[in-house]
Amino acid sequence: MESERQDTLKDNEEHFAKGGVDSASDSDGGDAMDNDYGDELENSDEEWKEQQRLFAKLGPKLSTGKKLTAAEMDEFGLGDDDDDDDDDEDYEYGGGDDALYDSAVDEIDELKFLRDTIGLIQTQDPQRFTVMMQGITKPDQRSKFEAIMVGVDALTSREADITQKLKELAKKQGKI
Repeated sequence: MESERQDTLKDNEEHFAKGGVDSASDSDGGDAMDNDYGDELENSDEEWKEQQRLFAKLGPKLSTGKKLTAAEMDEFGLGDDDDDDDDDEDYEYGGGDDALYDSAVDEIDELKFLRDTIGLIQTQDPQRFTVMMQGITKPDQRSKFEAIMVGVDALTSREADITQKLKELAKKQGKI
């Protein structure tokens, strides 16, 4: 968890250092998605015509109330539920799947929560803390764990800083 956050933080800092430009295609100031948008429009006309053709064939069958055969299900693309997610973005600023779900848990930083909970156990029940920490048997694992817990505030501070910088950069570039 911590190493993934470190990697993401490093990527974001490099992205900011490059002025928000990731590749040569982004250097023209346009969004990489802009290049694909025209193709989507062209394809959408073709898709619309195909959907209309399928609905014209499907409508009469559905109005009878009879079940579709396996061949008809395949013909209308209703058989397999193989959605091709290859073109989905990993992250959409202010969108995507994350925008569908809001939870109070989203506001909790898991590393801070872990650090604070372990600290509370350490002060209120030292014996339980000792038993818990016995699970970390290798000295290098123990020192890494302790370093992570000590470095939580520095990590979250860096994350907040780069998040603010990236938001300001996105505003300046007109992306938000």
